[in-house]
Amino acid sequence: MDFQDIPPKWLSLAQIVASNKGDVKLWDKLVDLTEHLPTKDDRYPVEVSQGSPPVMKSLLFTVYENLLVNFPLCEQYWCNYASWKFKLGDEAHHVAQIYSNALSYMPKSLIIWRNYLKFTIETQRSHCRIMDVLEDARIAVGHHFYAHVIYDIYLDFLKKSGHNKEYHLLLRRIIEIPMYHYCKYFLEFTRLLEEADIVTIKYFVTAEDLYSSFKLTWGDLLKPADGKISKMKELKSKLKKMFTDALITTQYHTFRLWSYERELKKPYYDPGSQLTRQELNTWNSYLNYLEINTLKDSFRNGNSGTAKMNRALLETAYERCLIRTADYSFFWLKYSNLKLNMNMEDQAKQVLIKGIYLINDDEFKLRLRLVDLEILSGEISEAKDLTLEAYEQQPDNLALTLKILQIEHLIDRDSVVDLIEAKLLEVEGGEFERQFDYLFREVLGYGSVSLTKIEALLKRYQDKKKDSYHYQKALKEFYRCYKLTEDH
Repeated sequence: MDFQDIPPKWLSLAQIVASNKGDVKLWDKLVDLTEHLPTKDDRYPVEVSQGSPPVMKSLLFTVYENLLVNFPLCEQYWCNYASWKFKLGDEAHHVAQIYSNALSYMPKSLIIWRNYLKFTIETQRSHCRIMDVLEDARIAVGHHFYAHVIYDIYLDFLKKSGHNKEYHLLLRRIIEIPMYHYCKYFLEFTRLLEEADIVTIKYFVTAEDLYSSFKLTWGDLLKPADGKISKMKELKSKLKKMFTDALITTQYHTFRLWSYERELKKPYYDPGSQLTRQELNTWNSYLNYLEINTLKDSFRNGNSGTAKMNRALLETAYERCLIRTADYSFFWLKYSNLKLNMNMEDQAKQVLIKGIYLINDDEFKLRLRLVDLEILSGEISEAKDLTLEAYEQQPDNLALTLKILQIEHLIDRDSVVDLIEAKLLEVEGGEFERQFDYLFREVLGYGSVSLTKIEALLKRYQDKKKDSYHYQKALKEFYRCYKLTEDH
């Protein structure tokens, strides 16, 4: 790319953005500037098109790619990038890959799935491929509270494609899922039931259920009425009552979810903004409510339809939450703990790894928790590497030092006291000396470390640490716990 072909105004703004990569408002300005061709007086900018100079198209793609590296959770940017790629002549399968990349970060993003579905239906010639993507979307976000935006697309495609059976079966699934527009799907389902004939009635009940629950056969439904109500009409009435009972259950759960959903005013990631305490508490309470339902049903019958639905509702809510609250390590830890409680150790680790990559984990809360999980699974070497990697960035971080000691104690318990003394010498006379006096107390927690070595360590520092709170606390605890005298 020849820099002479790049407008000076763009270069100037790009330099400012490069120095302030975390400022999303500056990125917005750069995107807006890049999407429009410069004119001599800058008064009437023209939108970039296929006929624009190649340098302008390349700049546009470069800006979006770098923007998404810095803000991978900004859903609409992914969709805009994909839209520009297709608009400026890129092949459909390359554009589809952009959506796939976005979903690798946000698998439950309703915004991305909606745009991906519309793009697929518009560009894909393979009917089977469209059906596959629609089904992928249903599995991914079908339990989202606002999943109607996906189901409307899915149902519309089935209707236009003449997939009558699939249309009925999808509606049957939907009416049991608590969501914002649950009622309109039930009304459509009951309309189809009322209009059902001997062919379409089979979409509402199987031959086995027809006989076991209603003592009827398909042949019975063909018989004319004998002065009373026909068997077909009687069956429809009973089915409607059964499905109405399901509606009442769906309605109840929808209202329970709505008590939380109505408090969540902004569902998308807003870089640099702080969430209110009320919003954070709402997300936490919402997740707690879904967790209780999920764990309760799992204990009863983990393979029941209700248990599976509750798990799907919970997982969807967590993934939604982590888009909105991505900058808060609390929710990453909470999700990881849930996975661990459900015996999904590898998934618990993956949640933390993803969080470490996506957010500024400057306090190393996620990393330290990941280290704990590696230790739990016996991956001591991996735990050590993770800790040392962070320690190199912040050697004066007490929490990281404590974790190194914990790991070394598992590897070579005799080295712990030597490591502590080395660290004390390293920080002696510095601003962190007082903080690291806590190591005197830490060593008391390692029961397998030689008491003689601990006592020798304490005695070596008895003159230097007379006014150290942590040292004096450790000294008293040592002799009290091990029933020794200071003259021992």
